[in-house]
Amino acid sequence: MKTLEEFTKELDGSETLRKEFIAAKGSEALGDFLKKNGCGFTAEDFLASVRPEGELVTSE
Repeated sequence: MKTLEEFTKELDGSETLRKEFIAAKGSEALGDFLKKNGCGFTAEDFLASVRPEGELVTSE
């Protein structure tokens, strides 16, 4: 299962994956999209860790 950090790196490196993510983001399909891509976190976890401008929230 991918971590949030691993998935965001993969997302940054793939235009196709980014397009699929954008289509799923903001809908109930986001959870299914994350599962399909082997992620070990929920849509709620993902959305809670991303700032509105799209940057990951870190503990720094």
